[in-house]
Amino acid sequence: MDKHGVSGVVTAVLLILLVIGAVGVLWVVIAAFVSDNSGEISGGINNVGLDIESAYIEGEEFNVKVARDGAKGDLEEVRVIFEDGGGSSKGVDVAIELREFEAKTLVVDKNSAELEGLDFGNIVKISVLPVVGEKVGKLGGEFVVGSGFVSDLDLMVYLPLDEDFEDKSGNGYGVTENNVGILTAVEGKFGGAYEIEDGKYIQVVFPQVLLDEFTLVGLWANTLNLDNQGTFISLNSIPSGTSGGGSYVGFNEDGTNDFFGYAEVQEFDGSAYFNSFGLENDRTVNLGDGSFHQVSLTYEGTNAVFYVDGVEVDTQNGDAITTQTTRIRVGTGQGSAQGSLNGIVDEIRIYNRALTPEEMGYLWKYG
Repeated sequence: MDKHGVSGVVTAVLLILLVIGAVGVLWVVIAAFVSDNSGEISGGINNVGLDIESAYIEGEEFNVKVARDGAKGDLEEVRVIFEDGGGSSKGVDVAIELREFEAKTLVVDKNSAELEGLDFGNIVKISVLPVVGEKVGKLGGEFVVGSGFVSDLDLMVYLPLDEDFEDKSGNGYGVTENNVGILTAVEGKFGGAYEIEDGKYIQVVFPQVLLDEFTLVGLWANTLNLDNQGTFISLNSIPSGTSGGGSYVGFNEDGTNDFFGYAEVQEFDGSAYFNSFGLENDRTVNLGDGSFHQVSLTYEGTNAVFYVDGVEVDTQNGDAITTQTTRIRVGTGQGSAQGSLNGIVDEIRIYNRALTPEEMGYLWKYG
């Protein structure tokens, strides 16, 4: 090969090397640009994936635990979208620093102006999506409202009564008496339940606790002969004597033996009715139709509110009361003056706080 041929080969090789070098320099510049602009999520906001691990209502707030995938970049906000049973859908943006593979709980106040008009007692679905500046990403995981949607905050006692009489609140309280071993296990509204008759009852004893607000919740179905009147759930009070009665909480103040408020299940013309606060003719809800009904009472310091099937049916204003209690009974009162209940009991809950109307509704619908 002559000198001209060698020179041509060398020139070609040099040109190739120059092109490769130029491409390398260009790539370094592009990479630096991409790195400097990583504040907008790498690959675009639509690459970010969000999922809802859990959601629940707690008082006036919704708590939504959101998990993020491994897409790179900063995430400024998460839009939480609520859909109610009427088809209305509204969202609110929650500022949050949520890094790759991280999960955090977002707290949304149901009184937020952006959510005005939603039926918060009938939320059926919650969704999330990422937000960076003015850009909104793809819709993330969806959460369908169901069992367990009400927070366990201040849950003292929980008796699902599915397979046994154990307290499932996590507090470890046990049933101590009365003949619970011979109660009949039957089908309940949510899982199993137990049939109570002939003066038998379920009792849970716990360390003495101060109650300045509370909630009693339970399901009852009258499938047996109603014994004129009967006590569904009762609390004892210390030191002023007994309390008991229908869905009955009657605290005796200062030893006067005056009941603050109570609800009885009474028989009238062959049917069972909800009789609240001793109003003998207040037969607004028939509880004796053989179906399950939720009978509940909340007390928040001055007002006692009764609910049937998740709906408020009666309220009473009163003086603030403070009482100590050490036990609950299901199916009977705390003294001989209160009658025993015949029927099926299920899903007994005692809270050391007053649940909201929305929470009461969700417990009725989903347990």
